[in-house]
Formats: sequence, C-alpha cells, structure tokens
Amino acid sequence: MFNSDKIGLDWLIDDSREIGRDQARLLLNLALIAAETLTRGGVIRVALAHGDAGSRLSVEAAGPDVALAERHRQGLTAATPLADLEERGIHAFMTGLMVAAAGTTIAVLEAPGSVTFQATL
Repeated sequence: MFNSDKIGLDWLIDDSREIGRDQARLLLNLALIAAETLTRGGVIRVALAHGDAGSRLSVEAAGPDVALAERHRQGLTAATPLADLEERGIHAFMTGLMVAAAGTTIAVLEAPGSVTFQATL
C-alpha cells in the first residue's frame, strides 16, 4: 500500500528507541486509517515523541482532497452501535476499542489538505 506512486510515507521516529507492542499496533492501525483518507494520493507522516508525561504519537495524512469518512470518525470513538458497523468502518471501530482499553484518547485534527491523529500513550 505504501510503496505506490500515490501514497508516500515519512517515518519520523527515532529508530534507536523501542516502542511497545500496543504503541506499534496503534501506530499501524492509525496509518491504515490515514491511508484511507488519501483518496487522491499524498503522504503519511508518522512521528513519536517521548517526554516526561509519556509518549505522543502523531499520524498525519496530507494530500489533495483528504477526507476522513464519518464511519472512521465515529469508529475511533467506538460510538458506532454494533448493529450499524460496516465492513469499511470496522478497522476504526477496533482501533477505538484499543484506545479505550489503553485508557487514552485520540485527537483528530482536520485542516485543509490534512488530517492528523494524535494520541498520548
């Protein structure tokens, strides 16, 4: 998916620092959701900053006509009733459950040309 002409990947994580299994799962899930927002291609930027208060994960999708589908927005908050889940929204829903189980939240920042997901771990 990421080795295409349409979507590029900027990996802004210091490779000398290890990340935990749950952090890696969240990172990968958010990267997949970010890829779905890039309907006409673009770039995904993945960053992880470590500080005294914990780690902050940021996954940004930037490109023309970037758009977060409502099913993903609702899924990330695990607000979609199970009976209303669609195939294309299950991934975001599972990510929302993972975030809730970890006791954290995801901030979704939308601007013209970009959608950014941020989580404090």
